[in-house]
Amino acid sequence: MATATMRELEENLPSQTVLFACPREDITHCLPLSASGHQSKFTAVEVVIASVSSPHLFSHAEVGSGRRKRSYVGPGIAFFNPIREILREAERIYGAERGIATVLSFGSGISEMFVERPRGGISEAESYLNEATIAGGVTTAEVGYQFFAVGAYIRLAVPGGFQNTTLNSWAEWDTENVERRTDDYMRSEEVTKSVRYATEEIIARSKNVTLGRLNYTAIRVVTPKAIPPVSPYFVLRSEAWDFMKTNLLTAAMNEQLLFIMSGMGGVGKTQMTSFWVQEYGTRYERIFFVDARSPKSLRNDLQRAIRSLGGEYGQATFSEALDYLGSHKGWLLIYDNADDPNLGLEEYIPKATHGTIIVTTRNRDLGLLTAVRHWELGPMGTNEGVEALCRAAHVPVPGDLRDDDTAVKLVQRLGGLALALVQAGSYCYRISSTTILYFSFLDYLALLEVEEALLDDPTMSTLDDYGKSVYATLNISYEQLPEVTRQFLHMAAYFHHSDIALLMLTTAVDNDFHWDKMERHKRPPSYQEARHGLSDLLKPPTRATILRLHDIVFSLQSFSLVTPTMSPTSVLLRFHPIVHSWARTKLPVEPNSHFRQMATQVVAGCCNETLYRLHPILVPHIYVMIDRHDVLHPNDRVAFQWLLRDQGDYKLAETLADEQVAHMIGEFGERHNFTAAAIGNLAVVHARQGRWEEAIDGLKHATILSDQLVGADHPTTLSLAENLAQTYEKQGALDEAERWYKELMKRWRDAAGEEDLRTLLLMGSLSRVYGKNGKFQEAESLSLYVIATMSDLLEENDPILLRERSNLGNLYLQNNHHEEAELIHRESIPLFKTTLGETNPVTSAAGGMLAVTLLQQERWEEAEPLLVDTLKNSRRMFGDEHPETMRFMDGLATVYVQIGRYGEAEELMEDLLKLRTSTAGPHHEDTIIAMHDLAYMYRHHEKFDKCVELASKCLIVAERVKGEQADLTLKTLELLGQAYTIMKDWKNANSIYTILLVRQRRKYGPSVTVGDTILYLSKVCFEDNQLADGLNLLTEAMDLAEQLEGCEDPGLPDFYQQLVYMLHQIPGALSKIS
Repeated sequence: MATATMRELEENLPSQTVLFACPREDITHCLPLSASGHQSKFTAVEVVIASVSSPHLFSHAEVGSGRRKRSYVGPGIAFFNPIREILREAERIYGAERGIATVLSFGSGISEMFVERPRGGISEAESYLNEATIAGGVTTAEVGYQFFAVGAYIRLAVPGGFQNTTLNSWAEWDTENVERRTDDYMRSEEVTKSVRYATEEIIARSKNVTLGRLNYTAIRVVTPKAIPPVSPYFVLRSEAWDFMKTNLLTAAMNEQLLFIMSGMGGVGKTQMTSFWVQEYGTRYERIFFVDARSPKSLRNDLQRAIRSLGGEYGQATFSEALDYLGSHKGWLLIYDNADDPNLGLEEYIPKATHGTIIVTTRNRDLGLLTAVRHWELGPMGTNEGVEALCRAAHVPVPGDLRDDDTAVKLVQRLGGLALALVQAGSYCYRISSTTILYFSFLDYLALLEVEEALLDDPTMSTLDDYGKSVYATLNISYEQLPEVTRQFLHMAAYFHHSDIALLMLTTAVDNDFHWDKMERHKRPPSYQEARHGLSDLLKPPTRATILRLHDIVFSLQSFSLVTPTMSPTSVLLRFHPIVHSWARTKLPVEPNSHFRQMATQVVAGCCNETLYRLHPILVPHIYVMIDRHDVLHPNDRVAFQWLLRDQGDYKLAETLADEQVAHMIGEFGERHNFTAAAIGNLAVVHARQGRWEEAIDGLKHATILSDQLVGADHPTTLSLAENLAQTYEKQGALDEAERWYKELMKRWRDAAGEEDLRTLLLMGSLSRVYGKNGKFQEAESLSLYVIATMSDLLEENDPILLRERSNLGNLYLQNNHHEEAELIHRESIPLFKTTLGETNPVTSAAGGMLAVTLLQQERWEEAEPLLVDTLKNSRRMFGDEHPETMRFMDGLATVYVQIGRYGEAEELMEDLLKLRTSTAGPHHEDTIIAMHDLAYMYRHHEKFDKCVELASKCLIVAERVKGEQADLTLKTLELLGQAYTIMKDWKNANSIYTILLVRQRRKYGPSVTVGDTILYLSKVCFEDNQLADGLNLLTEAMDLAEQLEGCEDPGLPDFYQQLVYMLHQIPGALSKIS
């Protein structure tokens, strides 16, 4: 929309709150809708439909006749979200910080519409209205979810009044009636209350929501799995419904409600649950919908649900979702399709005496989990079945079943199975609306008889009568699908049955269905056949991919084969599990193998590291493909392993990497470049888990092997060498890391030039190591050069550039330039959140570095909440045993000590010591430091026995590993001496301080450190009645004080003060000395 046009219109309006709607693409007819009054100068149709710009994605409809004739955009399949697009356009024009008070959405209030004609087919206009209503309802619900969290969305729904209408053409459309209804509604008390409520909310709010926040919420929100919408053809099963209400609307105090609904697949269990949510969803504060077909899908959906809460739950795991449900009330948890007898559902029931759980399953035995709340949902009765059939066929339900015995016969023939009845009715409606003839239930019975006869084939012997009925209806619908839709259906059968994102398909097209990093190994001919099949399916020469997908999904919807829903970033397709399974069994093995390969190439084509926003959507599909593939092609295995590794599923990533190594050795032998690359990939998975020794051994072996086989400048060798340098850096072997980075940078610079991105990245890595190695000037100079050069090559918010800026902040932090470091990290965090998302490990690390910056400035209270969040994120992403997790545990324990929360500090330190011992071993320096710190905390907490026990162990290990004069050894001796002194164990205190004094004299010579120990030992001597030794030590301390006069040791004043104190506190000391 033109900037000048919007601003010109805004300047002429009294209100600053303006919504623009644009009829079709003509921006010169923008209609500004002011919030200053309710007089209707517009219709709801004009606002909602006309504001859908990009009309090329939709069919058109000419509404009305004569001068009142208008052209509107068609319904589409929720490809386009007009509210979100208006907000994005507003942000581009007014900026992200522009505040808006609220979003008022006007539209039709019809949640379902049935255009009923007794005979003669359905007109184009009627079909259009029905499709527009259903598709619009999906978008409305999704928009409400996205913007509900920021409290800035109000929906005003105009009653339609044309659910039951006969419309032969658009010329008959009564536009005046629609305008009159809209105007009446806008003047109604309901709207007045809604606007008053909105006004009160705006006044109560401390500040307006910014456009940037709204758009960020729409893009970055993590949504839980969507609850399947209630079908327009849903018929309430009254007996089952009454039983649900009796058992779910009342509960005894401290009682968890567990309701099991079992029954055959396709009888309507999920639809009953969806209807429950539609009717009673407002009773619950949280609703989690989970696909429980397998442990993987169950855990993935639980994790997705808890992360949708954002904030501290942004990186929560499925087990933390169960913990959340155990400690919060007012929730509904739905486990859908929990059919597997080996699922172990009891493990996933929250341990609580509150909450509501609904389980749908084909497994009747799950009913044993509850004494009384179990309902076996059977086929529909005759009345219910006829109603469902007629609703799907868009024909009137007969008042007396004797008036339409063919409907009764069809219901009986299909066994009263809801899925089969909807298929049959949808087929009759679709054929009637696309031909001039009415297709009756009697016609369908004739078709069904032929199809069921075909299913008596011995190859279909595994199907029972129920299965044959459902498959027969699906086969009949299949015959009417265009060939391109059939091909898509077979390919989709090899994804997960839900959350098939159209964005995944369009992205795979853009990437030409492959990922360049994985194409190491020769593909069989079937691979090229699959790519050609994908091109024919999704890249037609005369039609855009998005339009081809529109045609396919519309065709599938017409026969009730798929349900589209919206996520913040894409349209998602959901197939009923039975439809999904049927689509796989429809074809023989060889064609199915072709479609399975096509689906695999779609997912693999989206595994590129630059497509990180799409990666979470791919994980469920990868799980399914791994389970269903006997053998993955090596290229696909590598692609999936990379993505799972980056998504934090290290266990499965390691399994795939192990398989890849074994495959390479078996096919090419141990001395082959492909084998070296596979070993390197496995080592990187080890490194991600903090298993440094395994990682370095693997990478050294792989790098040397690749160098011998293909040379030092081969891309495989260079990539392995860079991973090795990074692992050395993370392990702390900085000299080795610096050596490797210098060599790599030289090679890339000679080959590609100074300003090549890879060269710059290696320069950035070298700068980082310089900083860690104490070479601040070299590090700062190189880092500033890298950032300046990258700024000319990359976008301002490119993650690569953001990481380099964050590295500069870390460099300043290492060299105590705290103000510069804090500024950079505070600027980086919101950019990382916007670009990578709040759940990305890099975003979490940026928050951690800000916390460390505050920590070094002793700003304990500010650092504490940041460290708590960072530690939680690190635990979720990497686990407790990862070095980063342990580093943040140490930092948080330090903060707790400084702010007086000693109990929490002690608990963290005990956990940290166990982790250090189990990961690094009892003799590692980090373990020794953890022992010393915990012993110090015991002393501080007056747990002196524990302190002495642990410090004594620490001393033995420190002397053996670090040496008798190491700083850590001497600190441990001092800690032991202090503990014995407080315990008044003068003998042991004397012994420890004497040893300490001997070692300090040897290491430091005359110094304040030695003087302090002399004073401690003299005090012990006096307390132990060893007056002569005490006086001799005081005399030595006075002599040392004279020697140190004028030295610049900052501890000297304290030493003098303690010496004077000792002289005054010991009776007769001065007279004896004089």
